[in-house]
Amino acid sequence: MKKYIFLVLFVSGVVFGQNVQVISNEPVTKIEQGKFFYPQVSPTGESIIFSSENYDGIWQYNTANGKIEKIIDAPGAGYEPKFSLDGTQIIYREDQFINKLKYSSIHEFDLKSKTDEILQTKARNVTPPLERPREAVAYVVNKNLVIKNISNKLRKTDFSNERIVTIENTQMIVYQNGKRKVYAPLEDGSYLWPSVSPDETKLLFTVAGVGTFVTDFDGNIISEIGYAHYPKWSKDGKWIVYMEDYDDGYKVTSSELHVVSVDGTVDVELTDTPNINEMYPSWSPVANEIVYNTTDGVIYKLKLKID
Repeated sequence: MKKYIFLVLFVSGVVFGQNVQVISNEPVTKIEQGKFFYPQVSPTGESIIFSSENYDGIWQYNTANGKIEKIIDAPGAGYEPKFSLDGTQIIYREDQFINKLKYSSIHEFDLKSKTDEILQTKARNVTPPLERPREAVAYVVNKNLVIKNISNKLRKTDFSNERIVTIENTQMIVYQNGKRKVYAPLEDGSYLWPSVSPDETKLLFTVAGVGTFVTDFDGNIISEIGYAHYPKWSKDGKWIVYMEDYDDGYKVTSSELHVVSVDGTVDVELTDTPNINEMYPSWSPVANEIVYNTTDGVIYKLKLKID
């Protein structure tokens, strides 16, 4: 497998890597407001949502006035929720345990009316809402792909050719044209964090204990990123943000954030804070900004200049 040399350059406490510069890195929440994790910026940039450490409930932060409001109170809702394309709805999974077995339902929460609609009644083996298609709701129930229109967005669209990717029992699965295919470009392994590039031509994923990779859909490896957890695409698909975290088997001992070019040739360390562990980064869909949480439960926003 081809190796790449990473380029990291430190200048006067600010990190540069070719055309990437950190402009600011400021907290969004305060510890006295609560402990929050797994932030995402809305498609309009008007709000940030986040959850508790165990994924129970969803809070919304208003970027205009700084107000924090708990909008969804459901167990498991904070595990990989998705916004509708226009940012007016949040699709989430609610988990319940019955006779020690997990059952899940899929919900659509309207941010304007504050109404909640059940799209999928509780069932076994339900994935959280998946990344594509963004004009509808996609999830998998017992290895069967389900695609439903979002309320008030009934435009007829053919999603049959879209690639929808998920993890099922550590295997990476690609659904397309009504077919379910196990996609294993590195053969055996436990696959994590798959996502399709914004131009829909590449796939980003991690294999536990091996590394993070970018491939095409024919199994060809475009780049080997290396040790890179929770990787996320930039809005233009040219960069990937990830966390380089380590633990002692019980707790996180260190974690820093990096961005790397999609070809793997340039890697830039964004944070260098021995006393702060930055985790679970996510790109803003409207700006060169990254939101993340610390292990203390504080949400931060990091602004980049990318020329």
